[in-house]
Amino acid sequence: MSDQIQKEPRHAHFRKRALVNAGKKGEPRWFIRKLCRGFAGMVMLPLFRVRVTGTENLPTGPCILSPNHISYADGLVIFALVNRLKMPLRILAKRELWDSKFLGWVLDSAGVMPISRKTADLDTLRNAARVMKAGDCMAIFPEGTRVRNEQQDEGDSQALGEAYGGAAWLALRGNTPVIPVAIVGTEDIRPDGVKLMRFPKVLVHFGAPLFPDEAVPSSEYTRKERVTKLTELIMDGLSEALKVARAEKR
Repeated sequence: MSDQIQKEPRHAHFRKRALVNAGKKGEPRWFIRKLCRGFAGMVMLPLFRVRVTGTENLPTGPCILSPNHISYADGLVIFALVNRLKMPLRILAKRELWDSKFLGWVLDSAGVMPISRKTADLDTLRNAARVMKAGDCMAIFPEGTRVRNEQQDEGDSQALGEAYGGAAWLALRGNTPVIPVAIVGTEDIRPDGVKLMRFPKVLVHFGAPLFPDEAVPSSEYTRKERVTKLTELIMDGLSEALKVARAEKR
């Protein structure tokens, strides 16, 4: 390891490694990736009795999964489904998680890619596009962070936060279908003000896919308008998927 890399923050080193590996077919190949996937699948799915619907909406090739985000467990649930659905999946997660040396090592080894939420992190998005070109699917939370608001506190699980344009940008770059993914139940694992973890049933519903060239044709929108409009359509699709998921969970 060079002196330059040693002097950098730990998350910066892992970020560089993730970007170097991105786009190479079969990367990452660390044993820890299979271990994490297997552990998540064996523990998360039965523990929270995860039920999945809408799998007929999943394409056979690369796609972008756009889940809602209300709990720290959301990413683990999606990651746990990889083996069950036989999807070569990578996940984009907030860069701050790499501030922890151990967690950064685990995430990097598991193939999770760090992304900066408050800036246009084009480096990561371009490398995510290369990963997808190699055949992997990508999961990116369009809200960028966990969202709790007054509407959700009052029981409206379809209330969503402000969306970022990363998922739309990535979808348009490769004309890759976007699948809105509704997750319900994880908000009850550890509600605000509750110290002990609970074990509610969790339901994941894959909504109807959005095909960028059909949804926002380049003949009708500028490049910037396409990103904005597709982001809106993704959130509309996610809202509809949440309604279906909530109805099925009752």
